[in-house]
Amino acid sequence: MTDWEVELLGHELDVENLGSLSQPPVWTVRKREKDGRYILTSAEFAGMSDAVAVRDYAHKSLLPVLNGALRLQYPWSLMGRIEIGTGLESEDQQGSRTGHRVIEQTASISVTEEITITDGSGNIIAAPAQSPSIVGMCTALGHDPTVRTALGHFSRGGQWTVDLYKVFEIIRDDAKTGANKSLDALGWATLDELDNFRSVHDPHVTGDLARHGVHDHQRKPPANPMDENTARAFIHNLLLNWILYRYQQLGHSLSTT
Repeated sequence: MTDWEVELLGHELDVENLGSLSQPPVWTVRKREKDGRYILTSAEFAGMSDAVAVRDYAHKSLLPVLNGALRLQYPWSLMGRIEIGTGLESEDQQGSRTGHRVIEQTASISVTEEITITDGSGNIIAAPAQSPSIVGMCTALGHDPTVRTALGHFSRGGQWTVDLYKVFEIIRDDAKTGANKSLDALGWATLDELDNFRSVHDPHVTGDLARHGVHDHQRKPPANPMDENTARAFIHNLLLNWILYRYQQLGHSLSTT
């Protein structure tokens, strides 16, 4: 069996924060003593013999989970970005180490600040204390491509109207609600919030970033259109409720005792 270490790049405090959220054996981030580099290791790399395959797996199957989990854990990004470097090392059963360089587009992890969870009425909900953590729940669900896709879209910061609405659609479809009123019935969002979130479609509200190219004159505009920060906070809470729900579906309890 070969042990793989994948290089991470970024501000030292950012990578240290990421390391503190490690979820072994699925993923661990630590500082390597011999050269001070930060590395990502995972039991998921076991059995892989090709450096490109290892990096590709880290990029496609691990980073979306880490991206989304970090944004759930810390909603507002105040630090820099962490990227996968081009360097990998492998060690075989005889202890022989081999260095590798993979030149391709880097993937990134955004490190952010703190978590606040509210219900549909705006009341603050106490998050699970130490166990399970938000990152732990996302890691446990990381095998599910639907969860990975939702977390991946949530972690992006470019075309926010498109990415946030994709998260919304994934959750609505996965919860088998079929209609916004069902999300309200679940207690995950209010009808007012769901109506105001329609503003992501409207170029009169969000300009060139809107999901639609023209204003829908046949529909009354939302009473309180959401700006980017409000929309992110809304989808943050919706996604968190869904993650908690999906985690419980695995048979886990949210009790910390």
